[in-house]
Formats: sequence, C-alpha cells, structure tokens
Amino acid sequence: SYSGTRLIGQDVIKDQRNFDYGVKFNSYYDQLDNYYFPKNGEYLNAYAYYSLGGSEELENYARYGFVFKKAMPLETGSLLLTLKAQDAIGESQPVSDIKWLGGFLNLSSYRYQQILGNEFVYGSAQYLLPIRFLSGSYLGSALEVGRVFDTFDPELAKDWHYSATMYLAYDSYLGPIYLGAAYGDNKQARYYLMLGKQF
Repeated sequence: SYSGTRLIGQDVIKDQRNFDYGVKFNSYYDQLDNYYFPKNGEYLNAYAYYSLGGSEELENYARYGFVFKKAMPLETGSLLLTLKAQDAIGESQPVSDIKWLGGFLNLSSYRYQQILGNEFVYGSAQYLLPIRFLSGSYLGSALEVGRVFDTFDPELAKDWHYSATMYLAYDSYLGPIYLGAAYGDNKQARYYLMLGKQF
C-alpha cells in the first residue's frame, strides 16, 4: 500500500492512494573492479514486476528493464559505457516506483527528477583519468543522451535530450565526492557538489 501527496513544485502528479500486489524479479551480475570508478569489468541488473491485483482504479500492469555498464582501459584512463532502459505495459500505473532522468550523471543538465516516466532509454560514455599526484582522485567527462517516452510533459517527451559533463571526483572513505558542471540541449548550465551514491 502506498500514497503520494504533492507538497511543493508543479502540479504534475496528483495526490493519490493506491495498493497492488504482484510478482517481482531482480537479478545482478557484477564484475566491475570498482563500482564508482571502474577500469575493467561489466555490470548488469535486470528486473521485472507484474501486478496481479490491487486498487480498483489500477489495472494489471508490468514494468521491466535493465542497467548495463562496461568498463575498459583507454590510454592512461578508463572508458565507462552505461546503458539503461525500461518499458511498461498497462495504462494505469502507480507512481510509487516511477523512474526519471535528470540529476548528476543521469542527464546532468536537467535538474534531479525533472523528467518523470515509466518508459525511458538512457546512455552515457564517461572517460575517467586518474590524477597522479592525489591517489583516488579523477578528472571525468561524460556525454549523455536520454529520452522518457511517457513523461507528463509532452514537450519533453517528443525529443531526445543531451548533456555534456565535466567533473573532479575523489574516492573517499565516506563515498565518492564529486565537483562537476554540465550543459545540455536545454541550454542550461548546472553545477554539482555531491557526496555519496547517486540515486
């Protein structure tokens, strides 16, 4: 059972209260030598959910998708390729597990959770260059592309979106620390100072 109430921001998602039950599948394959700053390896998370019943206003629905990462050495640094996608079946889907693009290294020139939806594709290519005089630190760059096909904003749904990102990063004991900047097709610059895992 779950509910949602909008407290701030645009009136995109209506207040609602729903419940459903179903079958969930989740599998992982992880051979990356470092999750945040890998030099070698692959990562795959495949998942699916099918609802079997729930609130009267909800029809049975399904969501399925994957996240794939591939890291490889390139000259003195490493190249990290990321591809993730999700599709959905059913017209009436709850927003309790909605996905999004926007935020650092998730279409970085858009604000966090700016493009909401259940059907999306995202890809990025990152280059990580170790900084020799400071162990565990990196100079990173990323090219990103993505699209949410069923987002609440029709203007955002009809086009592919792009971002270019540059950042400094440090693999600390508290988690990765990032200082970055991004610019994209929305003609907006966005700046980041972040600690920890990016959700």
